[in-house]
Amino acid sequence: NLEVTSPDGSVTYVGNDFANGRSTTGGAKDTKNNVEVVLIDSASTGIWNVKVKDFSHGGSRTYQPFAIAVRGVNVNDLTPDPSIAPGSFEISTPIPQVGEPTSFSVSVVNQGSGSFAEAFVSAHVNGDPLETKSLGMSPGEEVRLEWDWTPQSSDKGETQIRIEIDPSDQLEELYEDNNILEVTIGVSAPGIQASTDSAWKTLQDPSDTTTRWEVEMTNLALFDTNASIEVTKPVRMIDGVEFDWFKSFDQIYVELGPSESTTVNLTLVHPAPPDPGTYSMTITATDEDFDVESQLEIYFDVPVLAQPEVTLPSAEIQVDSQEITNTSVQIHNLGNGAQTYDIELYSPAGWDVGLLELGPFQGSKQGSTGTLSKGGSISAGIMITPPGVLLTAGSTFFAEIKVKSRVSSEVWTFQMPMVIQPSDSLGLTPESGGTQGGVPADSLHEISVQISNQGNREVTLTPIERSLPGGWTIQGGLSQITIPMGSNVQWSFSIQGNGLAASGLVEVRFLVEDGDFFDWNTTVDSISGAIPVLSFHEVVFVEGTTIESSTTPLGLGAHPVGTPFDMGWKLENTGTSIWEPDVSMELPSDDWQSSCAANPARIGPGESSMVWCSITIPLSHEAGTEPGIALVLSGDGIESRGEVTLLVDTVKEVQWTLVNYNEAREDFLTTIQLDALNTGNVALSERIVTDAPDGWNLWLDGQLLTLQPGEAKSVVIQFTPDSGSDGSITLRLGTEEDPISQKTLDIPVTATSSGGSNTLLLVGGAFLLVAVAAVVGAIAFTRGGRELSSVIPARSGSQRPPREETAVSQEPTAPRADEEEVTTQEGPELQRYPDYPGWLWNPSTEEWVEDPEYEHSEQ
Repeated sequence: NLEVTSPDGSVTYVGNDFANGRSTTGGAKDTKNNVEVVLIDSASTGIWNVKVKDFSHGGSRTYQPFAIAVRGVNVNDLTPDPSIAPGSFEISTPIPQVGEPTSFSVSVVNQGSGSFAEAFVSAHVNGDPLETKSLGMSPGEEVRLEWDWTPQSSDKGETQIRIEIDPSDQLEELYEDNNILEVTIGVSAPGIQASTDSAWKTLQDPSDTTTRWEVEMTNLALFDTNASIEVTKPVRMIDGVEFDWFKSFDQIYVELGPSESTTVNLTLVHPAPPDPGTYSMTITATDEDFDVESQLEIYFDVPVLAQPEVTLPSAEIQVDSQEITNTSVQIHNLGNGAQTYDIELYSPAGWDVGLLELGPFQGSKQGSTGTLSKGGSISAGIMITPPGVLLTAGSTFFAEIKVKSRVSSEVWTFQMPMVIQPSDSLGLTPESGGTQGGVPADSLHEISVQISNQGNREVTLTPIERSLPGGWTIQGGLSQITIPMGSNVQWSFSIQGNGLAASGLVEVRFLVEDGDFFDWNTTVDSISGAIPVLSFHEVVFVEGTTIESSTTPLGLGAHPVGTPFDMGWKLENTGTSIWEPDVSMELPSDDWQSSCAANPARIGPGESSMVWCSITIPLSHEAGTEPGIALVLSGDGIESRGEVTLLVDTVKEVQWTLVNYNEAREDFLTTIQLDALNTGNVALSERIVTDAPDGWNLWLDGQLLTLQPGEAKSVVIQFTPDSGSDGSITLRLGTEEDPISQKTLDIPVTATSSGGSNTLLLVGGAFLLVAVAAVVGAIAFTRGGRELSSVIPARSGSQRPPREETAVSQEPTAPRADEEEVTTQEGPELQRYPDYPGWLWNPSTEEWVEDPEYEHSEQ
């Protein structure tokens, strides 16, 4: 394989790799042909490297024989061409120091095909000749040349070394442009250099209190060193005055490598602003290892600067939404010299803000301060005219004060906040100073005021009493009122007279939260009134001919149930007018009964009356409870109450009612049914005790009777009379000594023995006579032209009084609803019933007796 490499080694061509008929790079090597060609146009000068590699071959030879043929321009030229070999420059000390002996050398190569006997090679340092050497060379020969050199102080920094072959151009050679070599090296010298891009600093903002410089410290040596930096006090150059202002570097000591640089910051703290002038300071940088110093002069320029300041009398200007507000602001010259400022005012929409004195006319928007000395100030009066409409309190509007400097083009803007101050206004209806007449001196009188908020904020009013006529007191206090802006409320309070209350002025002050107040008054024209004083007097129980009383409601113990009792109160009028109250009683329920009366009904001033009430507690009210009742006296807007507590008595009572009874006959089973009703106010659970004639074999369906108040239960009795003699049956609840209820039934018994047969014959004969008489009468009646049905009773059955009625001596059966009115015969105690002809009822004895006036012929 054939490989051809350029003189600088950057390009390599392989054989038979062509593009457009010329050799190119990047192709594959030819592994087939034994003839390979490289064709290069415009080949660079220098020594080309031609290499033949044995890729593979046959036969017994170890090495493959080959031949090279070269053809081209100057290929066979015998002209010498001495040149400095690239990269051959060497120096004994890479960074030589000033005064340090140093040597450097290069290699000279004859790239031509010819030899030369003598040629000169010169060396220059920074343009100054150092030494010239001579040499002769054969083709391809390389010779190394060396020069000795001691750097001087003028060589410090970057130094150029120039080596030139044939400087006089006496040698004919192939190329002339490869005879010169220039090399730059650094020559080191101890020292630190301080530098800055901006030695001059000009103060721009008078409010600034610091100015800063960036200083670069550079190690001039080409070796490590330690360095420090410091600065002098500022000196005003116009007069040489020195100022002891604070100054500091962010670092004073630094360690620097060879030729290394670092930046340190110098900060100068000065007044805001300093007096005008130029101030100078000297910065000294020191190489601490070699004690070598370098200095840098910097300057601080302070021109005449403007710095206005506007101070308000307060953080916010309180303004009225209706009236003009005058205020003033203070304009200060905080600049570093005397100067004049121009003022211009800007108003919010609808407002008018102008100057009072500093402008050409009052209300002007522009004006001037005149010359203000350094630190001087002037007061600027300002007139603020509102839009003239009601604005909500607390609303904020902003005016602007622009201040312009005459020593610069700067403009300063200051905000002037204007806050709408509260403006409270109330409308009171009725207006203050009115009169309220005809007020009873003992009444609870309400005074009402409509209050409208006509101010510019929500207002909270705290009313307090300012004056009140004698005998009157405020009832329930005075309530606080909150009224939104533009709203109104109805507010009232009540005054209570003591009966002797006088007429006079009632005055109320409404306090507003920030200390303001509004007064309102009215005159009360009072009229005298009654003052009732009610006290309990007596409770009275009446039982038969016995009367008991007590001066306390519970003095007699439990109050009776079902029967009335009396309670009395004493009513006194300590007022100044006559009182005729209505009397009523508040009771626990509608089942209670009461009736009350006052005597006398009209009570004059200083007089008294007794009020008596008759009260009946219903049996339905629970025993042992303590209900409350109240006597209520009311009239002319005055009410007096007497409340007491009662104790309900315990009543144990049972009412018996005969429900069913069949006729009792000797030796026959008779059944009686009764209903037992608990008419008391406590539950009962008692054993029924019975008493009947011996031999009747009395049977009771239940021995224990349990009843709640108002509850009824049936009781069934069965018995079998052992004779025809009448008898009585007694039922009792409770003990014999303390019975709760007792019922006695008189039982007539019909005999079934001989004695009984004779009786039946007699009764049958009597009925037969009656029947005959009835037939005769009926015939006579029909012959007279009248209908027999008009006198025949509609009822059927026996006309004798029923057995069960005669047997129940204590419970007569009430007449039926269709029965006629009872008539009495001879005495008022005897009662006649049409359904029972021939019989009369004696209510005193509860017995049926024969009617002596009854004539059977009438039937």
